[in-house]
Amino acid sequence: MNRSLRITRRGCQGTTLIEAVTAILVLGVAIPPLVGLFTEVASHSADATYQTVGLGYAEALMEEIVSKEFEDPDGAQGSFGTEEAGRSGYDDIDDYDGFSNSPPQRLDGTSLDDYGGFTRSVVVENVLDTDPDPSSPEGDGSTALKRIRVTVSWTSGRGGEISLTTQRARL
Repeated sequence: MNRSLRITRRGCQGTTLIEAVTAILVLGVAIPPLVGLFTEVASHSADATYQTVGLGYAEALMEEIVSKEFEDPDGAQGSFGTEEAGRSGYDDIDDYDGFSNSPPQRLDGTSLDDYGGFTRSVVVENVLDTDPDPSSPEGDGSTALKRIRVTVSWTSGRGGEISLTTQRARL
């Protein structure tokens, strides 16, 4: 009853040293570019957040401006520029010409600084209906069309800028 033990390699499982070293080399070459890719994707995600917030700030101010009268209800027709002392008293579109604030603020003056580094600015220009995008706009308020440009810029992340432009006609 002698039984001989047979050992065969066929039934053995495991990895050899060469296989382990090869796997480590492959991972060592593949992981650094993947980490760089994830870092790049994360930074673009932050940029999209700042763009979205900037657009919201621009839209809010643009809506505030276009809700105002075309001309100063208390002034002479054709007057242009800020006649009121502060933003809460602005009653017509061209009062906003040259307006800027950083951080952005609500109409009541409370700060909108949930995200730092934002600045809003406004340019209002008198333009002719025959040439609504002139290289040099009209100097006074005698035109029947005003171009309003709200720009929001930010320094956070990679920094950036968004501009919204619209026109408002005298009715």
